[in-house]
Amino acid sequence: MYPLDFNLFGRTLFKGVMDMTTYRAHFNPEDYKITKLLFHEGTGLQSLLFIFPAVFLVLPVVWLRKRRVLDYVRVLFLIFPVLIYLIYRFIIPLANTRYLYPLFGCGIICGIYALKSLNFKGKPLYIAAVICALASVPELAKRTELVLSVVISVSFIFLLPVLLKKTILIFSAAAFIIILFPLEKFYLRNEYPRYLKMVKYSGFWPDAARAWEWLNNNTQGDNIAYIGRPVPFPLYGTGFKNNVYYVSVNKTEPVRLHDFSNSRYGWGYDFMSLHENLEAHQNYRGNGDYATWLKNLINKDTDYLFVYSLHQTKEIVFPVEDGWAVGHPEKFNSVFLNDTIHIYKVIR
Repeated sequence: MYPLDFNLFGRTLFKGVMDMTTYRAHFNPEDYKITKLLFHEGTGLQSLLFIFPAVFLVLPVVWLRKRRVLDYVRVLFLIFPVLIYLIYRFIIPLANTRYLYPLFGCGIICGIYALKSLNFKGKPLYIAAVICALASVPELAKRTELVLSVVISVSFIFLLPVLLKKTILIFSAAAFIIILFPLEKFYLRNEYPRYLKMVKYSGFWPDAARAWEWLNNNTQGDNIAYIGRPVPFPLYGTGFKNNVYYVSVNKTEPVRLHDFSNSRYGWGYDFMSLHENLEAHQNYRGNGDYATWLKNLINKDTDYLFVYSLHQTKEIVFPVEDGWAVGHPEKFNSVFLNDTIHIYKVIR
């Protein structure tokens, strides 16, 4: 449940730092549309064939089939998809389909369990599973990806009986493993140039991709402190060569949300109010102090400071650490600069 502050009938069951209103601040009813959930996320047909029937019918079907003998563990498992949805929609209302993946997994298992209890099994079940998998493809892929995925899937189905022969299976596995070596070298050589090519699909922006590439080309096992946006992965560099972390602006270091027992977070639809709230006195970015922050940086042997502009603000705004770095050129040497990303070399 954390960081939700969960109360029931006036009593706090799980102490946290945010209420449900805050969770809902950046979502509207359109985000929960069933058509969006089913037909734009690759989850449609299997939900209609297996999950929805399982959610509503599996418990009575199994109860009747098992002659009204059900243990508590089995009952809990069979109603688990319903519980997940209720938590997703009404308790922690984050309108992202990935939070429902446990529901889809359990729901499909419950659906198959119910069908097995009714002695519905064999080829029709396998055919339905294959159709569901293929039906998800056009929701997740377009054009070339779609054609290739269908061709590969169909080819694999027809070739499977041949591939399962012992000699061919061993040869195919060995060939596949050998091919992985040049593919890995190709990936590592093109990892960061491809970030720039793929930004139009990824949701990130060219400024960030150029900054990631510069950092990768100019580091070799360095310590990288980042701030502004929670996007640390590309900063690790090829082969995860760098060490990446957030450095606290106050005396609590390393900083963890639950270390601030009196913290409270709340904001509206405007993301600037979110960033201002994080810097409130009792919150984890509160009481920011340059000398303390610098000491934290030096104690971690920081080599580079990577500064993102703040997330989803109307204008380009940088976090307070960027102003501190600009104001102290004797400690921070600007080595990369564009409209939304600043990188500094920390002088120790």
